[in-house]
Amino acid sequence: MGLDEAFRGARPCRPRAALQASRLGGATMELSRPDALLRRIAQQLLPRFPGIFSIETVERYVIESYESLARGARIRQHLFTLTQRLAEERLTALAQSRGEIGKPVCEVLFVCTHNAGRSQMAAALMSHHAAGRVHVRTAGTPLLMRSSPPWSRRLLS
Repeated sequence: MGLDEAFRGARPCRPRAALQASRLGGATMELSRPDALLRRIAQQLLPRFPGIFSIETVERYVIESYESLARGARIRQHLFTLTQRLAEERLTALAQSRGEIGKPVCEVLFVCTHNAGRSQMAAALMSHHAAGRVHVRTAGTPLLMRSSPPWSRRLLS
């Protein structure tokens, strides 16, 4: 499942509605502070992907990243900085998967099938020892394990 499919079922919240309304309505709409910050993040990210993504795509990824992070955030002090980083990573990965931008270093994906944090520990060790020569990603597969037959659990363990 891609990132788009993962977020397609997410509940819409105020930032998405406000940005869409301000874009479509044409009337001057007063944006709340989070909406203004999300718009500014999108404007800052757009020049990093010239001719690759439209402002609407960048805004959508910024809003989805914000919603994803805000959903489980207990401490919101750095939420917008993390939103910008997550949106930039997602947009970069999308552009790389389409072949629109190159990959400067090879990539390694660590997958944890038991949601125990082993992939994050492995990624930290790899990042430390590779010293920037490898881009490391992590993932978990709890849904895969629930829907897979018993023999696949042994293969993925």
